[in-house]
Amino acid sequence: MSKQRESTRRTSVAGRNVLLALSAGIILVSCSGSDSDTSSTRRGSGTLFLEAIDWTGTVIDQFTDQINHTNKINELIGRCMHESGFEYVVQHTDPNEYIEAFGFGLSREQYASEFGFGISRSRMAGEEMSLSQQREQDQQRDYLDLLTPAEFDAYKIALEGDRSQETSENGANGTNGCRALAHSSLETPLWITHADWLTEVSDELFDAAESDQRLKRLDQQWSDCMSTRGHDDWRSERDLDDALTDEFEDLVRHLTPKDPGSFGFFTALDDNSAADYRDFATREIELATVSYSCVSKYADEEYKIYEELERAILESNPPPN
Repeated sequence: MSKQRESTRRTSVAGRNVLLALSAGIILVSCSGSDSDTSSTRRGSGTLFLEAIDWTGTVIDQFTDQINHTNKINELIGRCMHESGFEYVVQHTDPNEYIEAFGFGLSREQYASEFGFGISRSRMAGEEMSLSQQREQDQQRDYLDLLTPAEFDAYKIALEGDRSQETSENGANGTNGCRALAHSSLETPLWITHADWLTEVSDELFDAAESDQRLKRLDQQWSDCMSTRGHDDWRSERDLDDALTDEFEDLVRHLTPKDPGSFGFFTALDDNSAADYRDFATREIELATVSYSCVSKYADEEYKIYEELERAILESNPPPN
């Protein structure tokens, strides 16, 4: 498992906030709800990093910004391709549907009671989103299949630019393609211009949290609390999350769909597999709910530690100008 995935998991379990790890695109890495309980004003890990690049607002605001930016890019590409005489299926994501599907904006307690740790239900939600995208991709492929070779080459040039005009300095010339024109016509958002830095400080926060003795003591407090409730198998909430994730991946390998060739794996399971899936999801929620009851006893202290770690990282590694 990569350090970035471990970083995401640590903060999604401990902070329940959006900590951005952006690499080759717009990727929102948290699979959990908002970190703020409805009765609390505390902030979650990663908040100070986002404030440092002047990207403020709620978790939902930030998430919506990313989806709307992607939608706008796709719309501009579609318009450009249409003006060039081609059909282009514009992929569009409804941010409200996405937010609801993945539980963003829920309090930590609500998230535990509805999504557990976000393992099984988020996989199901991801599949449903993928099915919608697949339908759009199928429409586009059906159109492309009708083009002659010459028309298909013209389509690619319109979309990606004329790659025959390569130079030793900048490689393929895609600056005149609809995709590049769409990106260049919009102001680059803060979370893209600072993507490398956000990933870097995210990793730094993970490393700092892993070695922080105060957080280790909180892990022990969590373990002791879980033990009193009959759960002695894990040393920390992170370990529980990891164990359930591994268990779910093993379960998925043994699930059987009604029609192996159909899309919608989780929504078309045979009766026995569907029952196994429901059993896991129920157990995940039960464990997450118990875990939350233990975490809630020290959550404020945990957030203060993360904020202190973030401030130290910002002092030594501020965002680039």
